[in-house]
Amino acid sequence: MTKLNLDCPVRSLANEPIPGSHLGKLLADALAMSADGKAPPLKYWGWAVRLFAGEELFLDETDSAILETFVTSHGGLVVLVKAQILARLKAKE
Repeated sequence: MTKLNLDCPVRSLANEPIPGSHLGKLLADALAMSADGKAPPLKYWGWAVRLFAGEELFLDETDSAILETFVTSHGGLVVLVKAQILARLKAKE
């Protein structure tokens, strides 16, 4: 079981927090607005609600793979955000 905490700001290339940014909320918005159909809508919605509230996600191997695929393939998330989410996800494996 992987515990993923994204309750933090996005960091710039200089590794400084970007004011007003929030990694979990960016992913929450992407999940909530998704129409890709690769996971049950209730799963994406549940993750989005927890991330937006600053809560941790507890993911099994299947869920980790679903989230990794989502982040990697989502066209609305920039590389700066994707890389930070994936680094946190991979660090927990």
